[in-house]
Amino acid sequence: MNQGFIKIEKSVTKHAKEAYEKHNYIEAEQVLHYWIESQLHEQLILSGCIDQDGEMLKVWKQASTTDLLTAARVLHLHNQISKTQYQKITQFNELRTRVTHLLFYDPLDRTYQGVPKETYDEMFKLGMELARKYESQN
Repeated sequence: MNQGFIKIEKSVTKHAKEAYEKHNYIEAEQVLHYWIESQLHEQLILSGCIDQDGEMLKVWKQASTTDLLTAARVLHLHNQISKTQYQKITQFNELRTRVTHLLFYDPLDRTYQGVPKETYDEMFKLGMELARKYESQN
């Protein structure tokens, strides 16, 4: 690692799994989310450059700032990802959002135990499946 810089040096799925095993659940979720999102950005960039007459910078700027769901929706509408893949990405994002909101849930009338591990594990398992798919394509 270069001093003064932070970089994931191993495979994303290995990094996420190690974070999960060390109970660094937020790190594991974030790594999976942003890896999947970055892979969707790459697909948008590649598909966008085909029809843009070489306007790579314009395509890159727009694609690289698109959120996960919008990127997945555009790719699905343009038949760049399957309906099944789109549904898995949507489900992962819904679970990830639920987990994140539950982290900050604070009921007025009772003590809150935290995010149910079963809910987190469902999100993590789906995220790992998606991340592995994209890793195998690189």
